[in-house]
Amino acid sequence: SSFHLVCHFFSMAVKSYFKLITLSYILCRRPACAENKSTILYRNEKAIARVRPRKKPVKHWNFRKRRRERKKFRARLVKRGKISYNNWKTKRRIAASPCRAPSQGRETAQTARLEEGERNMDHQILIDAEVSAPQGLEDGLRRVITAALAAEGVETAVILPLYESVKQRYGAELQYLCYDYVDLAWRHSYCGLFALERQGVTWYFLDNEQYFRRPGLYGYPDDGERFGFFSRAVVKMLDHLKFWPDVIHCNDWQTALIPIYLKDDGVRDERYRSIRTVLSIHNIEYQGRYSRETLGDLFGLDAGWAEDGTILMDGDVNLLKGAILCADAVNAVSPTYAEELKNAAFAHGLDSILRSCGHKLRGILNGIDTVRYDPAADRGIAANFDLDHMAGKAEDKRQLRRLFGLPEAENTPVIGMVTRLVS
Repeated sequence: SSFHLVCHFFSMAVKSYFKLITLSYILCRRPACAENKSTILYRNEKAIARVRPRKKPVKHWNFRKRRRERKKFRARLVKRGKISYNNWKTKRRIAASPCRAPSQGRETAQTARLEEGERNMDHQILIDAEVSAPQGLEDGLRRVITAALAAEGVETAVILPLYESVKQRYGAELQYLCYDYVDLAWRHSYCGLFALERQGVTWYFLDNEQYFRRPGLYGYPDDGERFGFFSRAVVKMLDHLKFWPDVIHCNDWQTALIPIYLKDDGVRDERYRSIRTVLSIHNIEYQGRYSRETLGDLFGLDAGWAEDGTILMDGDVNLLKGAILCADAVNAVSPTYAEELKNAAFAHGLDSILRSCGHKLRGILNGIDTVRYDPAADRGIAANFDLDHMAGKAEDKRQLRRLFGLPEAENTPVIGMVTRLVS
């Protein structure tokens, strides 16, 4: 009858309703299957909600908790005046750096020097000396600068390649510290670190016989790779020095990659952002120009450095241009030369770059070591003299004329000039 038919459909609807409620409850409480833990969407009375499976409890070390404890420990040390924030972070990373010392005793001694206490000096400066003419540690300009800074209480160091001429002259005095490996593009090369102490200044030498064991200093077809390795090694070996520098002083195109590498590494490591760089230009004619293909394959830099025009000029890689733009200060060898570099007749194509960077361009006139070259005590001249006793000067002039075979004319002046001769 129709009554029984209506009752049948009503019972079917009730059963379907309870089945739907049960299925919705199951879908809301857990994923559809054990293997599929993806996000499940279900519809409720108000909106569509996103349900994710509950995460399992982490059984390994809680890194967030470890970071919080480390920050609290650092804050306590800073509050007690034991350390500063930057010095704590630097010391921790240096002590854990993979410095490969020749013996465990020397490695322990080096770590002890790093941890023996914080430096009282406000400015720690590392000078990357001019690599184009490292004839000796007594080279005039480097000796004057480093000695003057050391006398002012500034902790100073100099980094040079370990050329064959340096090894022959000072090999017995060099102290081997450690070694590490330097990555330059696809190359993975050895780099040894040697040190020498002179008059309160630490001289560091970076060793790689493939690049630096040669009779000459430069003028080889692979100079770009040689000094690219040296620049990358300077940045790499900062972890192994006895202090973290505040300022790095670079000279000419041979070290022009150092400010660039510091900017590049500073994106990934905040330690390098605290270092300021100074670039000294001695002769702007030598700019370190190479084809664009060398950017990644030779120097290990991303193509973005060329695309934004930082290191690219006239279609070529120009290392000096990149250093001028990346350095915090640019120095010329005299105020006159600094003004000439803004002129197209003297700047060899970089005049527009130097004019745009005029706010950080300065000219500092080269000085003289008045202690070493004092004629009253100089043992390198035939006769000593001073303002009150000038007789020795005439004797020195006679000896100089005889040495060079010049005519002995008392009233003829002798003029000397120190410069470089290039082809």
